[in-house]
Amino acid sequence: MAILSWLGLGLLTTPLALFKLNPYSYQQISFNRGSYEGHQRPVISPDLEAYIQQTLTKSNVPGLSLAIVPKDGEPEFRSWGNMTDDGEKTTPETLFHLASVSKAFVASSLGILIDDFANGRNTSALPPGLSQFTWKTKLRDILPDEWELMDEWASEKVNIHDILSHVTGMPRHDYSYGPNDTPIDVVRRLKHLRPAYELREKYSYNNQMFLVGAHIVSTYAKPYTQFVEERIFAPLGMTSTTFSPSQAAASGKFTQAWTKHGRLLPEWFNEDIAQLNAGPGAVISSTSDMSKWINMWLNSGIYMNKTIIPLSAFENITTAYSITFGKPENAKNSIGGYGMGWFRSSYQGHDVIYHTGSIPGFSTRVSVVQPSASQDGLGIIVFANADDKAETVANISDRVMEDALHIRGFSEAFD
Repeated sequence: MAILSWLGLGLLTTPLALFKLNPYSYQQISFNRGSYEGHQRPVISPDLEAYIQQTLTKSNVPGLSLAIVPKDGEPEFRSWGNMTDDGEKTTPETLFHLASVSKAFVASSLGILIDDFANGRNTSALPPGLSQFTWKTKLRDILPDEWELMDEWASEKVNIHDILSHVTGMPRHDYSYGPNDTPIDVVRRLKHLRPAYELREKYSYNNQMFLVGAHIVSTYAKPYTQFVEERIFAPLGMTSTTFSPSQAAASGKFTQAWTKHGRLLPEWFNEDIAQLNAGPGAVISSTSDMSKWINMWLNSGIYMNKTIIPLSAFENITTAYSITFGKPENAKNSIGGYGMGWFRSSYQGHDVIYHTGSIPGFSTRVSVVQPSASQDGLGIIVFANADDKAETVANISDRVMEDALHIRGFSEAFD
């Protein structure tokens, strides 16, 4: 039984993905970098609401929740449609599977763990011969009895940074393990799986490596889900966020899910699958809770004057390490890269980190426009309870970005 084959679909969708380049009108478009001051005006206008409602109707999405998060001040929330087949309305408190949006929690946890070791807060014994734990620590050193790849050179050289940046050379072997496996089973099976590329030759998305990352946290700190709950969820006040589908269901706030054609889907993550997939894609959250997570990314790892993610970890995680696409779609977009749990690119001079997530019945996207000298930065969270709607949530996210940054004219010119 495959359990990860849908995680992280829509991975190469770039910011402002709805733009269609028209070479005949391109020279008539003026460059307007735009700015956003979150404290000055609401972004959700009647025009934006009408666009989103029209998009949801056209795309057959039962329910959607949106949050627009400023660096300072209160987020804007808006929800559309239903969270249950009985007509219960979607709200900012409605819980959704995040799918691959979960990956940044793995990178963050490892960043916290690295800082703990560096500052003596973690005194767990490292394997013989290993004196410190960093982003450059090799997997063969930190998991000496478990780690091995088919490629001997890669097996020896792969480090923490590599596994979180999708450059190990391994493709998506999502059908290679099932719900009865343990993380150790998955790690030890890697040596039987063929690589697609040499180490660091090319970006190649792989879910198992984020399972490996979560396993390292469990090995040298405490069970990964407990670590995230204590070091991230709790200090951020993400009280409804969980890795447990049964806990989410018991809250009465967990949305049902639908196929892309509107057929109701059963919940497909049981507790065992969720625990195994905690790293690559099992966080369940709401736009209300996630607004706190995104606000932290707008403030370089700090939330409410408390450091959640050390600055050095923040910088490493958000800096692109591998190239996802080397040819921009048009002159207004940059090339794309992947840091650790975040994609990174820019649009009209605005740096954006983002991630998408897709599993049966859920389509998600979070984007963070990085603060700069000319604008405050903002976060955009879009969660839909329908399958295969990556384009829909991307288009909505992009339209929100356009309106917030006053750059909507470019999109209209290329429709």
